[in-house]
Amino acid sequence: RGRRFPARQLKLFWAEELPRLLWDTRRALWLSFGLFALAFLVGVLSSMYDPEFAKAILSEGYVQETLKNINAGDPMAVYKDSPPLGMSISIAANNLFVALRTAVYGVLASVGTVFILLQNGVMVGAFQYFFIERDLFWESFLTIWIHGTLEISAIIVAGAAGLVAGSGLLFPGTFTRAQAFRLSMRRGLKIFIGLTPVFILAAFFEGFLTRYTETPDVVRLLFILSSLAFVLWYFVWLPWYRARTGPPAPVQEETLQPVREAGISFIAIKSAGELVSDAFTLLRRQGRV
Repeated sequence: RGRRFPARQLKLFWAEELPRLLWDTRRALWLSFGLFALAFLVGVLSSMYDPEFAKAILSEGYVQETLKNINAGDPMAVYKDSPPLGMSISIAANNLFVALRTAVYGVLASVGTVFILLQNGVMVGAFQYFFIERDLFWESFLTIWIHGTLEISAIIVAGAAGLVAGSGLLFPGTFTRAQAFRLSMRRGLKIFIGLTPVFILAAFFEGFLTRYTETPDVVRLLFILSSLAFVLWYFVWLPWYRARTGPPAPVQEETLQPVREAGISFIAIKSAGELVSDAFTLLRRQGRV
Protein backbone atom coordinates (compact mmCIF):
# COMPACT_ATOMS: atom_id res chain seq x y z
CA ARG A 1 0.00 0.00 0.00
CA GLY A 2 2.82 2.37 0.78
CA ARG A 3 4.44 1.98 -2.64
CA ARG A 4 4.48 4.90 -4.98
CA PHE A 5 3.24 4.57 -8.53
CA PRO A 6 6.22 3.32 -10.58
CA ALA A 7 6.29 6.31 -12.93
CA ARG A 8 9.99 5.91 -13.60
CA GLN A 9 9.58 2.27 -14.62
CA LEU A 10 6.77 3.18 -17.01
CA LYS A 11 8.91 5.93 -18.49
CA LEU A 12 11.78 3.51 -19.03
CA PHE A 13 9.41 1.00 -20.60
CA TRP A 14 8.11 3.39 -23.28
CA ALA A 15 11.35 5.34 -23.72
CA GLU A 16 13.87 2.49 -23.66
CA GLU A 17 12.58 -1.08 -23.43
CA LEU A 18 9.76 -0.97 -25.98
CA PRO A 19 11.77 0.82 -28.73
CA ARG A 20 14.60 -1.69 -28.35
CA LEU A 21 12.13 -4.56 -28.41
CA LEU A 22 10.59 -3.12 -31.58
CA TRP A 23 14.05 -2.95 -33.16
CA ASP A 24 14.80 -6.53 -32.14
CA THR A 25 11.53 -7.66 -33.77
CA ARG A 26 11.64 -5.30 -36.77
CA ARG A 27 11.37 -8.13 -39.29
CA ALA A 28 8.01 -9.10 -37.81
CA LEU A 29 6.92 -5.46 -38.06
CA TRP A 30 7.84 -5.22 -41.74
CA LEU A 31 6.15 -8.56 -42.43
CA SER A 32 3.00 -7.33 -40.67
CA PHE A 33 3.05 -4.14 -42.71
CA GLY A 34 3.54 -6.11 -45.94
CA LEU A 35 0.60 -8.43 -45.18
CA PHE A 36 -1.66 -5.49 -44.36
CA ALA A 37 -0.61 -3.58 -47.51
CA LEU A 38 -1.22 -6.67 -49.66
CA ALA A 39 -4.67 -7.15 -48.13
CA PHE A 40 -5.45 -3.45 -48.62
CA LEU A 41 -4.62 -3.82 -52.31
CA VAL A 42 -6.82 -6.92 -52.53
CA GLY A 43 -9.69 -4.95 -51.00
CA VAL A 44 -9.28 -2.14 -53.52
CA LEU A 45 -9.00 -4.43 -56.55
CA SER A 46 -11.92 -6.61 -55.42
CA SER A 47 -14.10 -3.51 -55.05
CA MET A 48 -13.07 -2.33 -58.50
CA TYR A 49 -14.15 -5.57 -60.18
CA ASP A 50 -17.16 -6.38 -57.98
CA PRO A 51 -19.52 -3.50 -57.08
CA GLU A 52 -21.16 -5.66 -54.40
CA PHE A 53 -17.89 -6.43 -52.63
CA ALA A 54 -18.18 -3.47 -50.25
CA LYS A 55 -21.57 -4.70 -49.03
CA ALA A 56 -20.14 -8.13 -48.31
CA ILE A 57 -17.21 -6.73 -46.34
CA LEU A 58 -18.63 -3.62 -44.66
CA SER A 59 -22.21 -4.94 -44.23
CA GLU A 60 -25.16 -3.87 -46.35
CA GLY A 61 -26.65 -1.78 -43.53
CA TYR A 62 -23.53 0.37 -43.21
CA VAL A 63 -23.29 0.84 -46.99
CA GLN A 64 -26.95 1.88 -47.28
CA GLU A 65 -26.61 4.33 -44.40
CA THR A 66 -23.50 5.88 -45.92
CA LEU A 67 -25.18 6.18 -49.32
CA LYS A 68 -28.08 7.95 -47.63
CA ASN A 69 -25.62 10.38 -46.01
CA ILE A 70 -23.90 10.99 -49.35
CA ASN A 71 -27.23 11.83 -50.99
CA ALA A 72 -27.98 14.18 -48.09
CA GLY A 73 -24.74 16.06 -48.73
CA ASP A 74 -22.88 14.89 -45.60
CA PRO A 75 -20.97 11.68 -46.47
CA MET A 76 -19.13 11.61 -43.11
CA ALA A 77 -22.27 11.97 -40.97
CA VAL A 78 -21.70 8.52 -39.46
CA TYR A 79 -19.01 10.05 -37.25
CA LYS A 80 -21.44 12.64 -35.85
CA ASP A 81 -24.30 10.45 -34.70
CA SER A 82 -23.03 9.46 -31.24
CA PRO A 83 -21.94 11.54 -28.21
CA PRO A 84 -18.14 12.09 -28.31
CA LEU A 85 -17.27 10.55 -24.93
CA GLY A 86 -19.39 7.43 -25.30
CA MET A 87 -18.18 6.97 -28.86
CA SER A 88 -14.53 7.28 -27.79
CA ILE A 89 -14.89 4.75 -24.97
CA SER A 90 -16.70 2.27 -27.20
CA ILE A 91 -14.15 2.59 -30.00
CA ALA A 92 -11.19 2.31 -27.62
CA ALA A 93 -12.61 -0.86 -26.06
CA ASN A 94 -13.32 -2.41 -29.46
CA ASN A 95 -9.90 -1.53 -30.90
CA LEU A 96 -8.08 -2.83 -27.84
CA PHE A 97 -10.03 -6.09 -28.09
CA VAL A 98 -9.18 -6.44 -31.78
CA ALA A 99 -5.51 -5.70 -31.06
CA LEU A 100 -5.46 -8.19 -28.17
CA ARG A 101 -6.89 -10.89 -30.41
CA THR A 102 -4.34 -10.01 -33.08
CA ALA A 103 -1.50 -10.41 -30.58
CA VAL A 104 -2.83 -13.43 -28.65
CA TYR A 105 -3.79 -15.36 -31.78
CA GLY A 106 -0.07 -15.81 -32.24
CA VAL A 107 -0.56 -18.93 -30.09
CA LEU A 108 -1.93 -20.55 -33.26
CA ALA A 109 1.56 -20.46 -34.80
CA SER A 110 0.74 -16.91 -36.00
CA VAL A 111 -2.01 -18.18 -38.33
CA GLY A 112 -4.72 -16.34 -36.40
CA THR A 113 -2.67 -13.13 -36.45
CA VAL A 114 -2.18 -13.33 -40.21
CA PHE A 115 -5.92 -13.89 -40.71
CA ILE A 116 -6.87 -10.79 -38.67
CA LEU A 117 -4.28 -8.66 -40.49
CA LEU A 118 -5.62 -9.77 -43.87
CA GLN A 119 -9.21 -9.26 -42.77
CA ASN A 120 -8.57 -5.70 -41.56
CA GLY A 121 -6.49 -4.83 -44.61
CA VAL A 122 -9.21 -5.96 -47.02
CA MET A 123 -11.83 -4.07 -45.01
CA VAL A 124 -9.85 -0.80 -45.05
CA GLY A 125 -9.12 -1.16 -48.77
CA ALA A 126 -12.78 -1.75 -49.62
CA PHE A 127 -13.83 1.10 -47.31
CA GLN A 128 -11.47 3.59 -48.93
CA TYR A 129 -12.36 2.58 -52.50
CA PHE A 130 -16.06 2.89 -51.66
CA PHE A 131 -15.54 6.67 -51.41
CA ILE A 132 -13.06 6.85 -54.31
CA GLU A 133 -15.72 5.30 -56.55
CA ARG A 134 -18.05 8.16 -55.64
CA ASP A 135 -15.50 10.94 -56.18
CA LEU A 136 -15.15 11.52 -52.45
CA PHE A 137 -11.55 10.44 -51.99
CA TRP A 138 -10.20 13.74 -50.67
CA GLU A 139 -13.04 14.32 -48.23
CA SER A 140 -12.92 10.73 -46.97
CA PHE A 141 -9.13 10.81 -46.69
CA LEU A 142 -9.10 14.02 -44.64
CA THR A 143 -11.78 12.63 -42.35
CA ILE A 144 -10.97 8.94 -41.92
CA TRP A 145 -7.22 9.27 -41.50
CA ILE A 146 -7.46 11.82 -38.70
CA HIS A 147 -7.90 8.83 -36.41
CA GLY A 148 -6.97 6.09 -38.88
CA THR A 149 -3.29 7.02 -39.03
CA LEU A 150 -2.75 6.02 -35.40
CA GLU A 151 -5.38 3.29 -35.39
CA ILE A 152 -4.18 1.39 -38.46
CA SER A 153 -0.53 1.82 -37.50
CA ALA A 154 -1.27 0.32 -34.08
CA ILE A 155 -3.13 -2.62 -35.67
CA ILE A 156 -0.06 -3.31 -37.84
CA VAL A 157 2.23 -3.21 -34.79
CA ALA A 158 -0.22 -5.48 -32.94
CA GLY A 159 0.11 -7.84 -35.90
CA ALA A 160 3.87 -7.78 -35.38
CA ALA A 161 3.25 -8.63 -31.70
CA GLY A 162 1.20 -11.66 -32.77
CA LEU A 163 3.89 -12.79 -35.21
CA VAL A 164 6.50 -12.45 -32.47
CA ALA A 165 4.30 -14.39 -30.03
CA GLY A 166 3.93 -17.27 -32.49
CA SER A 167 7.58 -17.33 -33.54
CA GLY A 168 8.54 -19.40 -30.50
CA LEU A 169 6.42 -22.31 -31.71
CA LEU A 170 7.75 -22.10 -35.25
CA PHE A 171 11.42 -21.33 -34.53
CA PRO A 172 12.36 -22.54 -31.03
CA GLY A 173 16.10 -22.37 -31.66
CA THR A 174 18.11 -23.89 -28.81
CA PHE A 175 15.15 -23.79 -26.41
CA THR A 176 12.49 -26.43 -26.12
CA ARG A 177 9.36 -25.48 -28.00
CA ALA A 178 7.52 -24.77 -24.74
CA GLN A 179 10.33 -22.55 -23.43
CA ALA A 180 10.61 -20.65 -26.72
CA PHE A 181 6.85 -20.12 -26.74
CA ARG A 182 6.94 -18.68 -23.21
CA LEU A 183 9.65 -16.23 -24.20
CA SER A 184 8.06 -15.18 -27.49
CA MET A 185 4.61 -14.80 -25.93
CA ARG A 186 6.07 -12.57 -23.23
CA ARG A 187 7.69 -10.35 -25.84
CA GLY A 188 4.53 -10.17 -27.95
CA LEU A 189 2.39 -9.14 -24.99
CA LYS A 190 4.91 -6.44 -24.04
CA ILE A 191 4.49 -4.91 -27.50
CA PHE A 192 0.69 -5.06 -27.14
CA ILE A 193 0.80 -3.35 -23.74
CA GLY A 194 2.93 -0.59 -25.24
CA LEU A 195 0.23 0.07 -27.85
CA THR A 196 -2.52 0.78 -25.32
CA PRO A 197 -2.01 4.60 -25.19
CA VAL A 198 -1.96 4.77 -29.00
CA PHE A 199 -5.36 3.06 -29.28
CA ILE A 200 -6.84 5.28 -26.58
CA LEU A 201 -5.53 8.41 -28.33
CA ALA A 202 -6.85 7.21 -31.71
CA ALA A 203 -10.29 6.61 -30.14
CA PHE A 204 -10.21 10.12 -28.67
CA PHE A 205 -9.43 11.55 -32.10
CA GLU A 206 -12.28 9.58 -33.70
CA GLY A 207 -14.82 10.52 -31.05
CA PHE A 208 -13.94 14.19 -30.58
CA LEU A 209 -12.11 15.42 -33.71
CA THR A 210 -13.15 13.39 -36.77
CA ARG A 211 -16.71 14.75 -36.59
CA TYR A 212 -15.58 18.30 -37.44
CA THR A 213 -15.60 17.84 -41.20
CA GLU A 214 -16.02 21.57 -41.76
CA THR A 215 -12.47 22.20 -40.49
CA PRO A 216 -10.24 23.65 -43.27
CA ASP A 217 -8.54 21.00 -45.38
CA VAL A 218 -5.07 22.37 -44.64
CA VAL A 219 -5.57 21.98 -40.89
CA ARG A 220 -6.82 18.41 -41.23
CA LEU A 221 -3.99 17.48 -43.58
CA LEU A 222 -1.39 18.91 -41.19
CA PHE A 223 -2.98 16.92 -38.36
CA ILE A 224 -2.76 13.68 -40.38
CA LEU A 225 0.86 14.39 -41.32
CA SER A 226 1.69 15.10 -37.67
CA SER A 227 0.20 11.74 -36.65
CA LEU A 228 2.18 10.01 -39.41
CA ALA A 229 5.36 11.76 -38.27
CA PHE A 230 4.78 10.49 -34.72
CA VAL A 231 4.25 6.92 -35.97
CA LEU A 232 7.44 6.99 -38.05
CA TRP A 233 9.39 8.60 -35.21
CA TYR A 234 8.34 6.21 -32.45
CA PHE A 235 7.96 2.92 -34.31
CA VAL A 236 10.73 3.29 -36.90
CA TRP A 237 13.33 5.95 -36.06
CA LEU A 238 13.46 5.68 -32.24
CA PRO A 239 14.01 1.88 -32.22
CA TRP A 240 16.86 2.36 -34.72
CA TYR A 241 18.32 5.17 -32.62
CA ARG A 242 18.10 3.20 -29.35
CA ALA A 243 19.75 0.19 -30.97
CA ARG A 244 22.52 2.40 -32.35
CA THR A 245 23.27 4.34 -29.16
CA GLY A 246 22.42 1.71 -26.55
CA PRO A 247 24.15 -1.52 -25.50
CA PRO A 248 24.69 -4.07 -28.28
CA ALA A 249 22.85 -6.87 -26.47
CA PRO A 250 19.32 -7.47 -27.84
CA VAL A 251 16.22 -7.18 -25.70
CA GLN A 252 15.39 -10.86 -26.15
CA GLU A 253 15.55 -12.86 -22.94
CA GLU A 254 18.17 -15.59 -22.96
CA THR A 255 17.24 -17.40 -19.75
CA LEU A 256 14.14 -18.70 -18.05
CA GLN A 257 13.45 -19.02 -14.38
CA PRO A 258 13.82 -22.63 -13.22
CA VAL A 259 10.55 -24.48 -12.88
CA ARG A 260 10.15 -26.29 -9.59
CA GLU A 261 7.59 -29.01 -9.88
CA ALA A 262 5.62 -29.69 -6.74
CA GLY A 263 4.99 -33.22 -5.65
CA ILE A 264 1.61 -34.85 -6.24
CA SER A 265 -0.26 -36.11 -3.23
CA PHE A 266 -2.35 -39.23 -3.90
CA ILE A 267 -4.13 -39.26 -0.55
CA ALA A 268 -5.36 -35.66 -0.23
CA ILE A 269 -8.94 -34.61 -0.97
CA LYS A 270 -8.79 -32.26 -3.96
CA SER A 271 -11.06 -30.04 -6.02
CA ALA A 272 -11.85 -30.73 -9.66
CA GLY A 273 -9.38 -28.04 -10.78
CA GLU A 274 -6.57 -29.57 -8.70
CA LEU A 275 -7.30 -33.01 -10.15
CA VAL A 276 -7.11 -31.67 -13.71
CA SER A 277 -3.84 -29.89 -12.89
CA ASP A 278 -2.34 -33.08 -11.42
CA ALA A 279 -3.46 -35.06 -14.47
CA PHE A 280 -1.64 -32.70 -16.84
CA THR A 281 1.43 -32.75 -14.58
CA LEU A 282 1.55 -36.55 -14.77
CA LEU A 283 1.08 -36.52 -18.54
CA ARG A 284 3.91 -34.00 -18.93
CA ARG A 285 6.26 -36.06 -16.79
CA GLN A 286 5.41 -39.29 -18.58
CA GLY A 287 6.02 -37.58 -21.93
CA ARG A 288 9.64 -36.95 -20.93
CA VAL A 289 10.37 -40.53 -19.94
